[in-house]
Amino acid sequence: MSQEVTTLCLLNYEYPPIGAGAASATQAIANSLTRQGHRVGVVTAGFGDLVGERMEDGVHTIRLRCRRQRADRASLPEMLSFVAAAWKRLPAIVRSIECDGIICFFALPCGPAAWHTWKKTGIPYVISLRGGDVPGLVPSIDWIHRSLAPFRRAILRNAVAVIANSEELQQLSRASDPFPVDFIPNGVDTEKFYPATATREDDVFRVLAVGRLQDQKNNAFAMRALAGIRPRIAQRLEYHIVGDGPLRSDLQKLAEQLGLAGQVFWHGWIPREKLREEYRSCDCLLHPTLYEGMPNAVLEAMAAGLPVIASDVPGNAHLVREGQTGYICALGDEAAFSNALTKLANDIQLRGRLGRAARRIAETEYSWDTVAKRYRDIFRPAS
Repeated sequence: MSQEVTTLCLLNYEYPPIGAGAASATQAIANSLTRQGHRVGVVTAGFGDLVGERMEDGVHTIRLRCRRQRADRASLPEMLSFVAAAWKRLPAIVRSIECDGIICFFALPCGPAAWHTWKKTGIPYVISLRGGDVPGLVPSIDWIHRSLAPFRRAILRNAVAVIANSEELQQLSRASDPFPVDFIPNGVDTEKFYPATATREDDVFRVLAVGRLQDQKNNAFAMRALAGIRPRIAQRLEYHIVGDGPLRSDLQKLAEQLGLAGQVFWHGWIPREKLREEYRSCDCLLHPTLYEGMPNAVLEAMAAGLPVIASDVPGNAHLVREGQTGYICALGDEAAFSNALTKLANDIQLRGRLGRAARRIAETEYSWDTVAKRYRDIFRPAS
């Protein structure tokens, strides 16, 4: 391309208020590009009455009518209904907004629509890998990746760039498909997420979890680890869960069985402003997930000055620095998680030191404006 990029289209089947981490990342990049003076369009799934075109914080948002039924997750048929709608509508949309390039989140399910639009219009696209769209990260869906490998490889082959949001995801993709993969991390809004200005005086150790209530987030394991530390700490324990999903009723039953029912607080999905206050009111983030790409919850917790206790899996291990900003524990090692929680519960100075270091790293190494600029620069002609 010979001209400077001024208009970009972001394609994702999830965008706030629906979806989770990748949806929030899409919104953050869209907002950053807008602040930098670019025109931005977002094409995403409609939900309920939230269908059609509107300006949202300066972003031209187009929500396509499809079969999405729940805010927190989409089934395979619901994803496919969005792909069908985007396949039909996206070529005309990118022409109408005079788009210079498409940033497509997820090779699957969104990649086919970006590939089809490129074939119809010649408008280049970038694939932003987010986790589950990379073979090997989620073993339970590897059969889908095997059956769709020719389609996935056609999508990756014709992209102007393939981007992973963690170095571990980058390596997995390179091992699965014979194409170059670059690394651009997720960012965090350090102006929106920032530490509390005063130390709490109450005698409560508040532990936070943020994410969908599904197997990946490993909340049942977290509850068992928390139940085990109660005799070892002097403070009252509270476990605050932000998010919802298919395992909520099972987790509520487990909390009762473990004697934690009165100490677990179920916040469901909450607005970003309220989420910020949850980070600021808690003492640490507990994130024992089974797999990750680049977890937004960990970045947000760091920006809010919280130490993080997380599982030793890709994504988590990239962000959390052992003994400096939190603790990385072997997946499934309940004793290691319990010991790390006990350390933080019993040492307020340690929590403060780790939290301050986490905040510094969030400020200096992760910024949505930097992330957005790197995506934008992919479409610029080489000098």
